[in-house]
Amino acid sequence: MFTELKQLSRVQKATACAQVPQNVKDRNEELESIREAESSQAVKEPSPETVSSSDLVKEKTDTSEYTDLDYIRAHLKEDASKKYGTITVKYASAGEAKTMPTYKIEVGGNPELDFSAITKQIYGDKYDVDNKSLYSVVPYDKEKTEPTEETMRPELKYRAPQSFFYDINEFYPDKNDGMISSFTFTDGTCWGSQTGAIAVGDDYWCDQRNPTPTATYFPSYEDITNISYKMKSGTEWKLTDAVKFIEDYWNKCFSANDSDKYLYKVWRVDVLALSENYGYKFTLAQFDENGCCYDTDTYDIFTREKNKAQQNKRFFLAPESSAYCIEKETLTRYIKGYSYKKVEKIQDNERYITLGSAMEKLRKTLAPNINLAFNTAELKYVITCDKYPKKDFDDVVEYKVNYCKKTCDLYIRPYWCFKSTNGYFDEWHSTVNYYVDAITGDVHIVGMDF
Repeated sequence: MFTELKQLSRVQKATACAQVPQNVKDRNEELESIREAESSQAVKEPSPETVSSSDLVKEKTDTSEYTDLDYIRAHLKEDASKKYGTITVKYASAGEAKTMPTYKIEVGGNPELDFSAITKQIYGDKYDVDNKSLYSVVPYDKEKTEPTEETMRPELKYRAPQSFFYDINEFYPDKNDGMISSFTFTDGTCWGSQTGAIAVGDDYWCDQRNPTPTATYFPSYEDITNISYKMKSGTEWKLTDAVKFIEDYWNKCFSANDSDKYLYKVWRVDVLALSENYGYKFTLAQFDENGCCYDTDTYDIFTREKNKAQQNKRFFLAPESSAYCIEKETLTRYIKGYSYKKVEKIQDNERYITLGSAMEKLRKTLAPNINLAFNTAELKYVITCDKYPKKDFDDVVEYKVNYCKKTCDLYIRPYWCFKSTNGYFDEWHSTVNYYVDAITGDVHIVGMDF
């Protein structure tokens, strides 16, 4: 059951003698319908335990729904302009590639990456990045899953939870305010805070945990030429200049830890109201050499896809690449998601379902009264795990995302990715995103914790 549905149930119990607001009734019905749709979908999907990796890409439904990418792009605008039941789409895209094969992939960063090169890019004008005493290597203890006194530095205030499962290289330019830059050897993730705001508790993420954006922009679809906001210091920063700054930064700095070569572009900008003026949060998408775009998201795999992993159903692993800037041309906080490389082509995938067919499948799968207004519908690569090797402890299935990344059979597959208008969330907020497999037509719903 959804966390949000549980909250609504508590509201209804507490106000049993009062009239339940209509919007609560509507939302409750919507969440129940989505839960039922996900349950019914589980029956339709083949069990990865009985299907080989080569068979996973061969199941198709009505072949008349399938066509090539040129035809799909030629009819994107037409398909997106239609209403499918109560489902609508604002923006649509299908990349630039001629084909989107299914590949088996392996997670791992660039073994030749020099971590000091990244620290010089970020901190070179403020700190002595050649000072070896500011660096440390924290080895992963394979016998333990929690940090120990030997691996946990006493002055450490913050560390991403997933870092405890890898050997990591850390750089602390200032131990007093919690500044940190880290790199994991195993999967190539980079994350950190330059200004130390994560330690002193500025309200833009510590107190409010990613507050609802004041405004959201999609640079690939919208003209943002005349848009600007005052940063925390009061300095105006044009959105076009901010997007260029982040893209240049990412492609010069963080892309160096990728095993394969990717180009990064800003996919979404959220404008966040701070205690003083505004800050930007940038979400970046990556493109490979063929022009294929890869899905990026911030959904929490531990709660939102965990049960699918435990039940050996196909689930998603979406790397997140995002950055916060609360001052002009200053990287405040960043996370560069894990790296991976293609190791084997599984299927060519020359024909795909159209956007219209994907939306029709959503309409038929979900209850007809659900009103879904999607900001974007995009044909993208999505990273999937098709079978999780269970680890049982006292009859309880234990799932760890980092164990999965290094032991599971992982693939990139083409999906139609539908992101809703209220698609911004973190651990305190919840939303639902919808995916339609462009090869099989299966509907996958992300946003449930049952």
